Amino acid sequence: MANLTIGCPAPFIDLSDYPYTGGFLDGRFCGPFSAGLSCCLPCPLEQWIYPDTFEGNVSIAYWFNVPALICQVILLLSFAVLPSEKSHRHYLSVGLCVSLMLLELSFIVPLGTKPNHCYDAITPNDMHSDASCAWSGALLEAGAMAGTVWILLRSLWTHLRVCFDMQHTSVYPWIAHAIGWGIPALFLAISLPITGVSYRLGSTCVPNQQNAFVTWFGWLIAFGCLAALI
Repeated sequence: MANLTIGCPAPFIDLSDYPYTGGFLDGRFCGPFSAGLSCCLPCPLEQWIYPDTFEGNVSIAYWFNVPALICQVILLLSFAVLPSEKSHRHYLSVGLCVSLMLLELSFIVPLGTKPNHCYDAITPNDMHSDASCAWSGALLEAGAMAGTVWILLRSLWTHLRVCFDMQHTSVYPWIAHAIGWGIPALFLAISLPITGVSYRLGSTCVPNQQNAFVTWFGWLIAFGCLAALI
């Protein structure tokens, strides 16, 4: 009887055809198909696990960040140009505004770079294999964490003013800036080397699943819950 060689059924791809040379290895979606044969879904996975309208909807959502960034710039300019009694500028507002700009830039950068999500046919790019991934992922982590921390600082300041009648001091702004920018920088320095970012959903890189909750996402939730509690 003749031996029949069975390959991977379409659209799956034979894992042995693509030995790992770069990109995000854990981002491959592979599994055993038969003895000595492992098959993988092609990259990017969004094309196979989400509806056909998913990519277009994500692209539309990304473009909403452009007018949002323009509004943030206009707001910062009003803080700089108008008198304080007209603009009601405050360092807590400026810190939150800059944080949101960083977050918005994480979605705007891919609109200009139009990055390739995949290193090869089955492997997504990560921060080591694609510069756009590194920048968008870092801006996402820094902007989201900074925004949450500045909201926490605003909640804390409101609590101190209302409950303890604490008046404005020259010390709190320095402490707020140290915390508002120091904590996001600290978690960015921890999360990027340990967890890393890769293309997992759309054109903005997000933290990889391994250790993400410990190094970044869990703390983001904790600071947000603390702000709501205060």
